[in-house]
Amino acid sequence: VDLNSGNRKEVTYVVDKSLKFFSMQESSSMVGETWCICNFQDVVRAGEHPLVREFLSLGRLTLTEEELSRAVMIEYVPGGAARVSLLLLEATWRLRERFHTCMKILRLYSMASTPRDTET
Repeated sequence: VDLNSGNRKEVTYVVDKSLKFFSMQESSSMVGETWCICNFQDVVRAGEHPLVREFLSLGRLTLTEEELSRAVMIEYVPGGAARVSLLLLEATWRLRERFHTCMKILRLYSMASTPRDTET
């Protein structure tokens, strides 16, 4: 979900075999991005994220309660660049919980095993 426009894109995400990189690809095209998990600032349930709560209260973002229960926010800071916020909607709240927990663990693992100058 694009936080500025509210537009939604269907994407597929993957974690590489080394458990250090998170990739997303739009389902309708070959466009994709790869991020180093060590540069994840935080992974938060969307309903607990201050930016999501602010955007919902201002009407800048429209999510039903059910969608909010499936949403997770990733805060990403690529080496020295501005913070990027990524709002993902999982198919169910259970999948959101699994994704949230796994990304938290992978973030800690990646931070412990990756030099901080990785900028991918």
